[in-house]
Amino acid sequence: MSGPSTRPEYILPPTEPMAGWFRVAALVLAVLAALAGGAHLAAWLAGVMAERGFTQITMKANTGLAILLLGVSLALRAADGPGRALRVTASVCAGLALLIGALTLSENVFGWDLGIDQLLAEEPPGALGVEHPNRMGPPASLAFVLAGAALLGLDRRRRTAQALALGVCLIGLLSAVGFLYNVAQFYAITRLTAIAWPTALALLGLGLGTLCARPGTGLMALVAADDAGGRALRRLVLASTLLPLGLGYLRLVGERMGLYDAAMGTELLMLVFVVSFTATAYFVSLGISRRQAARRQAEEALRQSEARYSSLFHNSHAVMLLIDPADGQIVDANQAACAFYGYDEAQIKAMRITQINTLSPEQVRQAMQRARDGRQRAFEFRHRLASGEVRDVETYSGTIQIQGRDLLYSIVHDVTARKDAEHARHQLTAELTRSNQDLEQFAYVASHDLREPLRMITGFMGLLKERYGEQVGEEGREFISYAVDGAERMQGLLSGLLEYSRVTTQRRQPEPVAMGEAFDIALANLWQSVQDTGAEVSADELPTVRADPTQMAQLLQNLIANGLKFRRPDVPPRVHVGVQRQQGQWQFCVSDNGIGIEPTQAERVFVIFQRLHTRDQYEGSGIGLAICKKIVERHGGQIWVQSTPGEGSTFYFALPAED
Repeated sequence: MSGPSTRPEYILPPTEPMAGWFRVAALVLAVLAALAGGAHLAAWLAGVMAERGFTQITMKANTGLAILLLGVSLALRAADGPGRALRVTASVCAGLALLIGALTLSENVFGWDLGIDQLLAEEPPGALGVEHPNRMGPPASLAFVLAGAALLGLDRRRRTAQALALGVCLIGLLSAVGFLYNVAQFYAITRLTAIAWPTALALLGLGLGTLCARPGTGLMALVAADDAGGRALRRLVLASTLLPLGLGYLRLVGERMGLYDAAMGTELLMLVFVVSFTATAYFVSLGISRRQAARRQAEEALRQSEARYSSLFHNSHAVMLLIDPADGQIVDANQAACAFYGYDEAQIKAMRITQINTLSPEQVRQAMQRARDGRQRAFEFRHRLASGEVRDVETYSGTIQIQGRDLLYSIVHDVTARKDAEHARHQLTAELTRSNQDLEQFAYVASHDLREPLRMITGFMGLLKERYGEQVGEEGREFISYAVDGAERMQGLLSGLLEYSRVTTQRRQPEPVAMGEAFDIALANLWQSVQDTGAEVSADELPTVRADPTQMAQLLQNLIANGLKFRRPDVPPRVHVGVQRQQGQWQFCVSDNGIGIEPTQAERVFVIFQRLHTRDQYEGSGIGLAICKKIVERHGGQIWVQSTPGEGSTFYFALPAED
């Protein structure tokens, strides 16, 4: 649970790893204190502590309980974000410890006996450091009041809570130093004020842990700060705490061992102090100087970078704007922007982007937010010029920091001409599509409706020849035969045209088609031709494609029929259908051993009604391969032919392969 920040703005917050280390330290200190308090409480309940009070100052039963409660509360606070139930548990533990300390403190101050001292365990009279058996002294009880209040207010009044924690640290430190230097005045001025050394260390740990539980705010803001001041303070605090304690202890040990007298010990202590603190100050200052030098280098690099950006910005021929995303104010514009929009520099800097962009202010704000968050970089807008003309633009935008301000840069490209060309192309495409549809519909209607009149002409010409053939003579009968033949050929052309138009007008939605089944259907339709010509028709194992099943069968039928029709004299036709996968496509091939095609005619064979041979040589309307081409292209593929005259031809068509 994070409380309100009480960190001054000029102090940088701690880095996440640094804050994590402080919270881990608080958790470790809390666990150690809880273990110490719990162990002493268990020893009292087991009856092994009562007799120790006659030989040493001991942690009392209520003291152990209070330390255990405070350790649990601090551990839960240091976890930073427990659930509501755990937060309540932390507050209850701190409140109980505060209550124990307050009741015991009132007993010591007012001489009361509330009956709580021997409640958990009994201690015989005469124990060291106490007036009343199993009662903690005023310093310890005061420390518990301060520690409990600090943990209760840690997330509400952090400065006050941390000040109370400092008081706990001071009580614990005085007692711990007294035990370290064997100075009873620090831990037991009278029997009434004595503190056991485990209690002193536990209080010192609880006080430090409370301070570390909320790094970066309140009194700990500078200690945990990610700046030169914070780093210097952390080093100096360590030096000013550990060096005096360690050196003072070594001085006393040397004096007690008779290595030197008090005067010499004091002189040595001062000398070491001066050297140690001078070295500490030197290295701290050296670290600050290095960081300041690095900061100056970074600032110089930033200044040079901004200068290069400014030169690029103002000298660029591209239209460029700097915009404040907070309110859309145009902060800067280069000369290309002034020329494009038709404003001078002062005018455009006094404007907001909403005065240029034709979108609503809310839509512009949302677009700036997407650019600011990095969710979108390229935009298409319509910008209004000073002349009132509206131009289509593409804008590339992103964040940039200039002199500490987070701004949006916008590179604007005028795409009006391209948009106009695209619009014209779309219109032309729509017109061509409509024209093609009209032509296809016309071809279908014409080929369908003209067949009936042609059948009538053919029928009546036949009747004319049958009934009046003797009367018109040989020449008349020949003319009638020409007319009937022409009508029948016209009938064939119209049938082919109708079939060609149906490729588009009667198409089905694509579906999975087994090309092996389509091959079987095509071969069944050509069974009579295969028998008449003695042909051999074969196929590889064919794949499944997504297509119109009827048109796939028609495609294979037309290509196989082409191989059967254009065969060499006295050579039985052989037709084979193969396939291979290439670059995401199925490439089919239909090979024959027929008469072949001249390379110069390879494109012409796919043109509707284009014939390479006379009707006397090979019958047909010249529409079969044109239908094949239309079917393949309708399915997004390509078709082509490779041939050697006199040896045969191979027709290839490629269709998209499904993944």
